[in-house]
Formats: sequence, C-alpha cells, structure tokens
Amino acid sequence: MPTLMMTLTVIGSGSSGNCYLLQDSKEALVIEAGLPLDKTVKAALGWDIGKIAALVVSHKHDDHAKFAWQYAEAGFTVLASKDTIDNCHLQGIRCVREIRGGTWYRVGGFKVLPFPLRHFDTDGTPCPNLGFLIHHPECGRVCFFTDCESFTHETMTDDGLRFIPYDFPNVSHWLMECNYDDAIINRSRRIPDFVKDRIKHSHMSLRNTIKVARRVDLSQAREILLIHVSDGNADDRKLVREIRAATGKRCYAAHAGLKLDFTIINPAQ
Repeated sequence: MPTLMMTLTVIGSGSSGNCYLLQDSKEALVIEAGLPLDKTVKAALGWDIGKIAALVVSHKHDDHAKFAWQYAEAGFTVLASKDTIDNCHLQGIRCVREIRGGTWYRVGGFKVLPFPLRHFDTDGTPCPNLGFLIHHPECGRVCFFTDCESFTHETMTDDGLRFIPYDFPNVSHWLMECNYDDAIINRSRRIPDFVKDRIKHSHMSLRNTIKVARRVDLSQAREILLIHVSDGNADDRKLVREIRAATGKRCYAAHAGLKLDFTIINPAQ
C-alpha cells in the first residue's frame, strides 16, 4: 500500500472530549485538546510527539481545552483566543500565542485562519468560539467548525445586527459539527426544556448542517466529516445518509480511531 502523505486521525469527538490530528510524516497540527496528551495521541503520532507543530483550540470548554496546559507545559505552540488563554490558565507561557479571527497564522507548513462563531456557556452568556480554515501544501484547505448553531458571523449594519453566512472557496475537506437530530431531541422526555434550548443555541442540528452543506461551495470538496455527534441525541448512520443525499459527497461520522487520507495532489490555494 502507498504511504499516506497527509492524514486526519480522530482521537475523540463529542462531549467526552474532542481531539483531531492532521499530520504527515514530518509534522502535525493538533486540533482541540479535550483529551489528554497520552499514549493514544502519542501512538497516533507514531510515538514522534516532536513533530507537533502546534495545538489550535476553538474555545475554553473542557471537552475542547481541558488538556491544553499539557501541550503548553511540554513546550508546544498553543494557538488560542484570549478568553481561552485566560480561562484555561495559560497566561504568561511563552509558547502560548493569542490569536484573533480574520488573521492568518503560520506554524510549520500549516497556515491557520481563525474565524469567530457564536457559542454560549451553560448560563446563557456568550462564549468566544473560533472555527479554523487550515491550509497545508499536502492536503489543501481544511475547514473546521464546531459548537455553533449556524455557520455565520455577527456584523453590525445600519439596520442592526446581522448574521452573515461564511463561505470559503477551494475547501478540500470539511469538518462540520452535526450534534443532534431535531426529531430525537424534540420528543425526548429525559432532557429538560431549558437544556434543549441551550443545546439548540449552542450546537448545530442535522437540519442546519444540511443547510450549510447545501449552501457552501463543495465543488472542490472530497469529503465531509461530521464531528461532535451526540451519543444520545443523534443516529450517526442517519446523519451520514442524509448529508450524503443532500450533497452527493462522501461523508463520515467522527469516532475515536477513524483515520482518513487527506492527501491532495497540487491543491488549490
């Protein structure tokens, strides 16, 4: 079998902890640190943790950032928002870099463009959250977004606050949140109504993911990976089936141990 040049490995995806490795034989970008830097991560890296170029973290919640300190303590570059740095006790560490939406950052062969997304804490207050557009010569563009009701950003206009849809051209690989199925969560009796409301304002439903997938430019997309799928509020087989039907693209539901070939020959910039 030919050696895979660039792969995406799922260490974990969901409320118990999120972590993804985008890597080739020489360098790796870790996306999210909701799981520890332990033997599972090290084994997935071929026991070569020195090839970690950086960790990028979307927001402060434990299932995404709880173990960011381990990467910082080990001396790896950590890219995170000020809110995440402040709340995850990462202040004053030399290898931790504050990042802002709309600015490109380079780490090794990876370029990372953070973009803001709407998310909320359990008490309903806004939680700064970032998605990432990632580029590497061996995989092209990767778009990652999670923990958001919609794939939009807030803009103040003369008519008031508006939510402007994102769209990025030439994306080869999409990592889209698809957290719950409206049909399941609406009929659930075990979830209090206030919790249902919080989930609906902080996470993306199957219906909204389908809307996003139909709206964005998928002309260069090779596959869609559905991330942060709820164990109790979604059937991943149904999610995959419906996204495939809506887009005509290969689709997978993220689970621990899943490994995808992300190699693209002569990718678009």
